[in-house]
Amino acid sequence: MEAASRGCAIIRSDKGGLNETTNSSIILNKLTSDELYKQLDLLIKKPTDLKKLQFKTFKQFKLTNSSSSQLLDKIRNELIKPKQEISIKCLKILHITNFNERFNGRLHYNTSKRINNGLIKLGHNVYQLSDRDIISSNRTIFKPSPKKLLNEKIIEIFNNFNPDLIILGHADSVKLETLRSLKIRNNNLKISQWFLDPLSRKGPDYHNNKKRILDKIEIIDSTFLTSDPKSLDFKIKNSYFIPNPADKSFEILNNSKKNPKNDVFFAMSHGVHRGNLKSGKYDDREKILKKLLRVKDIKFDFYGINNVQPVWGDNFLKKISLSKIGLNLSRGKPLKYYSSDRITQYMANGLMTLIHEDTKYSDFFNKNEIVTYKNLKDLVNKIKYYVKNDKRRKFIANNGKKKYLKEFNSEKVSKFIILKTFNIKSKEKFIWDKNI
Repeated sequence: MEAASRGCAIIRSDKGGLNETTNSSIILNKLTSDELYKQLDLLIKKPTDLKKLQFKTFKQFKLTNSSSSQLLDKIRNELIKPKQEISIKCLKILHITNFNERFNGRLHYNTSKRINNGLIKLGHNVYQLSDRDIISSNRTIFKPSPKKLLNEKIIEIFNNFNPDLIILGHADSVKLETLRSLKIRNNNLKISQWFLDPLSRKGPDYHNNKKRILDKIEIIDSTFLTSDPKSLDFKIKNSYFIPNPADKSFEILNNSKKNPKNDVFFAMSHGVHRGNLKSGKYDDREKILKKLLRVKDIKFDFYGINNVQPVWGDNFLKKISLSKIGLNLSRGKPLKYYSSDRITQYMANGLMTLIHEDTKYSDFFNKNEIVTYKNLKDLVNKIKYYVKNDKRRKFIANNGKKKYLKEFNSEKVSKFIILKTFNIKSKEKFIWDKNI
């Protein structure tokens, strides 16, 4: 190749990669010393033919640095799409999370559906993929690993749908290698994740939840938590707080305008997927709840304790419609901004909501919108007060409902996810963002 580039006459064999070097050359019919001597003798004796071959070789040489670079650029561009401007007004979004299809509506009112609704209401094209339903329906001895099938399905959907954004919600079975391969094929692709479970060291399942949230962090563009990221004892890059979103198509009650027969509602379970209470299972909140049940002249409506089974789906809505106050009590020690989605179901449905002051929800709601307590004694006193002062209870509940649906709705939360993921500045205000 070096000889051809400098205009030397080339005598070569017809083996290996020599065919790619130059088309202007003498090819030996036989790879022998006699054949080589014969061709050399002809060129030496015919200097005119020699110069013609040299000139032709020099002019037709193509394997320059420039041509090789152009060839590599072409191959790279075919494999990796160049950066393009993406309009966030109408994105193609692949939303991978547990949509609970296998439970036939029992878990319909969940955050997955609320975020999905928000994305669609914003005008985006959303392809929803229920990862755990796929795994559950393909778990048989006659099929390969259902997790492998899930990841193969994601790749096929990517090929057909070509999303601008992939949003993961507790999608633990999606492999890092799968996401990495998609990013290589489309470097415009953004990937974000949201996570609802507690991440406090003094909370439940701390080590497992930490492992889950960090599992694919190297490929994730943004992470959204229902806890203040700065309050955690470990770092998550590009992480942001989001509230549990409300959706006006889900939160259809307004208990602030009614006089329900029960005073205080609370429900828990031994796992949403289980559905029923598990024998021998203990929840640390039972200690507080049992002390509350001893308080006289208060009508408590508690589920998931004392062998009273949890309530789900439409039955859950019917039960909370019968109570004035919702007790927002999470497992473990209170962590800044952390709450399960029960706070959405309470506040956005017009129940006056009681929450521990250490959650710092007073950063978002004032004393006319939510009621905070500092310990069990304070909690009992406030329950007694608001049960007797029904007008004040209704006032706070109504303000809380309006504020929650205005500031913490599914469209706002979904828009925040998109803006942060694509690193786009916006004039729109998010009351939870300025407090972080």
